[in-house]
Amino acid sequence: MLLISAVTISSYGQGRTPVRRAPAVAHLVELDSLKPNLNLILLGCALAIGGCDRERAAPTGQVVATVNGQEITLEDLNAETGAIGPAGDPGARKAVEQAALQQIVARTIVADHAKGQKLDQTPLAAILRRRAEQEALAGLVQRKLTADVPPPSREEVELFIRDHPASFAQRRVFVVDQITASDLPPSLLRALEGFTTLAEVRQAYAKAGIKYAQTLGTIDALAIDAAAAEKLADLPVGTMFISPEGKLVRVNRVREVATSPVTGDDATRIARATILNGRAAALTQRQLAAIVEKGMAGVRYNAAFEPAQSASAKTGGGR
Repeated sequence: MLLISAVTISSYGQGRTPVRRAPAVAHLVELDSLKPNLNLILLGCALAIGGCDRERAAPTGQVVATVNGQEITLEDLNAETGAIGPAGDPGARKAVEQAALQQIVARTIVADHAKGQKLDQTPLAAILRRRAEQEALAGLVQRKLTADVPPPSREEVELFIRDHPASFAQRRVFVVDQITASDLPPSLLRALEGFTTLAEVRQAYAKAGIKYAQTLGTIDALAIDAAAAEKLADLPVGTMFISPEGKLVRVNRVREVATSPVTGDDATRIARATILNGRAAALTQRQLAAIVEKGMAGVRYNAAFEPAQSASAKTGGGR
């Protein structure tokens, strides 16, 4: 069975949309596994109360809303929507801003409620606050590192489009039957490569006591790495392949294949963004690694928590 990495699959009925390398129509934000549910709850609450208490003086200028006297500024709103990017349709952009504003409002209300219960004074709150600050500062470093990445030339963009037909002129969308499981033992993972039917996969998982889910999903060439798209390009209906994502393993069987070319300005925009994102990621990875390596000189570990490699080097075991 074919093994293809870097594949993003959208599963029907799971309420998830893959983050594409550079969407032609919309810009989507992928949040972590907990935040989408919380955000939906907060947004629903905010919309429900959005029409209340309109008798107070309305904010003006750079202040877009207030929550019990706390100002939410245009700068706050832009920071909330900045990751989504500019929308071509002003109406769509306005809808995004409205949703983001209601999310800020609801989050502020819930945060005030937490303070009222003195949850902000707990040890866990201090830990979470410190981690959030560290993550925010690390994000600012990444943003600074990528700010000066040069955009690709027109020739580079045209060459990229020609070299990756599976993502552009011959873009395909695969409908797949998939079985998803996690934490597979290496022996079972190796055994999967010899299976030719999903029934064999189900039997093997049942025998090993592995919990799994079977769903119907789609794989869009625009949502995956260009190299992976080329591998998928010529797979006929009925072909099975494995797509690992960390501890998660999907076994897929191609049910249908549809061709949906991307050409012209859309192809140019997507290719340019893909090249730029790739450059930025490579640059960031190198420079962050250098920053961490330099900073390790000031790190001291408790002996009980010292990394094995570091301890081995001290005792000469790594020689």
